[in-house]
Amino acid sequence: MKKGIIAALVLITSLLAVVTPDLGGIGVARADTTLWTAEYFNNPSLSGPAAVIRQEYTPWIDWGYNAPVPGLSADNFSVRWTSGQTFSAGTYTISVRADDGVRVSMNGTVLINEFHGATGQTYTSTFVLGAGYYTTVIEYYESSLNAFMQFSISKQGSSDPGPITSATATVTNASVLNVRSQPSPTSQVLTRIRRNETYYVVGRNASSTWWQLNVNGTIGWVNGRYVALHNASGVPVTDGSSDPGQGNQCPSGLPSRLVVGGRGRVTPGLPNNLRAQPSVWSWRVGQIPGTGVFDVINGPVCANGMAWWHVRYNGVTGWTPEGQGTTYWLEPVW
Repeated sequence: MKKGIIAALVLITSLLAVVTPDLGGIGVARADTTLWTAEYFNNPSLSGPAAVIRQEYTPWIDWGYNAPVPGLSADNFSVRWTSGQTFSAGTYTISVRADDGVRVSMNGTVLINEFHGATGQTYTSTFVLGAGYYTTVIEYYESSLNAFMQFSISKQGSSDPGPITSATATVTNASVLNVRSQPSPTSQVLTRIRRNETYYVVGRNASSTWWQLNVNGTIGWVNGRYVALHNASGVPVTDGSSDPGQGNQCPSGLPSRLVVGGRGRVTPGLPNNLRAQPSVWSWRVGQIPGTGVFDVINGPVCANGMAWWHVRYNGVTGWTPEGQGTTYWLEPVW
């Protein structure tokens, strides 16, 4: 993030404010073990033997203009994800958004069949399931240019987000972490989770400082300082507060000047970091130099007192902050 010294001060100040992590003792729930088998093909038709087969937590990935895995081209590739989960009886809705084609089936029944060129259209299917074990298969292909796949499933009439969600959180900065009833360090402890355990994310608070997890059916909140997030850019605000990231300004922040679909640049001088999620604690995935021009994909999201924008620079996508105090680090390019 720009500028380097200010970013370091923000992080140090935030960390010093917490003397002791929100840690607990014994009684830890088992981490969610649901995985998807991902088969990557070096062609757009899922034909022949897969070039790469690996386990992934979620079929929600934005490759941008890059190759999905080493050894494959950035265009004309395809992927098949397969996973089995136990569902409770009820009415479910699947939603997928893809560039380019996508097809979804459960136990061999095709629910969504949009295997054609596309530029990010969203497709949905609502259906009824009896209680039981189901195998879900998602097939995707990329033609050229931008490439991404987003998948989610929800159960109607239930706060249970379902067994499949788009975002995960892994405990990284605590040996044992409390999962609380509300996004507050004084609220009731519902359960505890351990370092390196991974759970699905189902919500966040408006400032993205607390994250709501599904811990084996227990829905609770953890402090964002102690988890690493994956694919969390689309997680909704679920604590009943308004999301300042949906307006034009973060509280005590600068009025946002960028526009989704437009272009921007880093102000002359020091670079801005690109991070995997809108947070100063998220992984750095790249950097935009001073005067570097980027495409604006989504935003703003308010976190750490700053407006964050999802951008693409030289084929790398990530989140970068607009500024702090009275200083803009990003500016629009008209």
